Amino acid sequence: MPAQMDDITLIQHFIEGDLLLVANYRLRVQPAQDMVQLLGHSGQFIAWAKHTTFPASFGVRVGSEYAKLLNQTLLEHEFVPLGGDASQRFTTYEYHPVPAGHELNYTAGKELWKYWWKHRKQLSGPNPSTELLVFAHRQWAKVVQIDFQETTLFVQTEAGELALQNQDSVVWVHPIEPATAADKTVLFVGQPPVSRPPWVPSRSLDTTQPRSGGRSAGRVAERSQAAGVSPPASALNYVDHHSEHELIIETPRGKVVVEGEHLAYHVLR
Repeated sequence: MPAQMDDITLIQHFIEGDLLLVANYRLRVQPAQDMVQLLGHSGQFIAWAKHTTFPASFGVRVGSEYAKLLNQTLLEHEFVPLGGDASQRFTTYEYHPVPAGHELNYTAGKELWKYWWKHRKQLSGPNPSTELLVFAHRQWAKVVQIDFQETTLFVQTEAGELALQNQDSVVWVHPIEPATAADKTVLFVGQPPVSRPPWVPSRSLDTTQPRSGGRSAGRVAERSQAAGVSPPASALNYVDHHSEHELIIETPRGKVVVEGEHLAYHVLR
C-alpha cells in the first residue's frame, strides 16, 4: 500500500492546483462548484482555492490549526494576504508576483520602519532595483518616506499615504543583494524549460541522480538516427576564450558567447 501524503505535500498540491481529489488521515482536497476546498478529517472547512480566477485567490479560515502553515506556503508561492473577508472568518490571498530583484516580507509595521531607517540612503535613488515597495490598494507601491510618531507609522508611497500601528501586519519587498555573475549566469543549449502555471515555483534540479547514459542513451540515439533526427547536444566541450567580460564556450553545435561583468567559470571533474 503506498505511503500517505504528508500535510505539507498535500497543501502544496492544494495551492498549485495539480490534484483535485487527494487526502491523508488529517486533510482532504475536493472540488466544489467554482472552487477547490481543503477540509479537515471531520469535514471542517479549512481553506478554499480559486485557481482559474484572475488573479488566482485563496481563503484561509481564521483560527485554523493549519492557518500558519498555509500562510507560509502561500507567501512562498507569491500569494499576498489582503485581509479578512466580509464575514471576517477567512483571510483572503491573491496572486501578485514579487517584483524582480526583490524579496517578500510579511511582518509587523515596525520591521518595515527598521529596514527603512537602516537603508534609507540607498533607497533614495532612481534605480528600480533598489526600491522599497509596500503592497497597498492591491498593487506594489514605491516607498518615498516613512515618518514615525508615537506608535503610528506614516508610510508615504507613490500611490498615497498608509498609516500603520507598530504591530499592524504589512506586506513589503526589499531589494535583494546583487548576486555574483557566476551565480546569475544561466545557459540553456537546446529547448527552453517547460512552462508551468505562474504561481508554481520552479523546483531545484536533483543533481544527485546520474545522467542518462548506457543502454538508455543508446536507444535514444538509435531512435533519433532511424527517424533522421540529430541527437541533442549533450555537453559543453571547453572554454575557448575567457576574460572578465566574455566567455566563448565551444559546444557540439558551435560557439556560444556569454557576455557580462566579472564573469567566472569552473571546470567540473
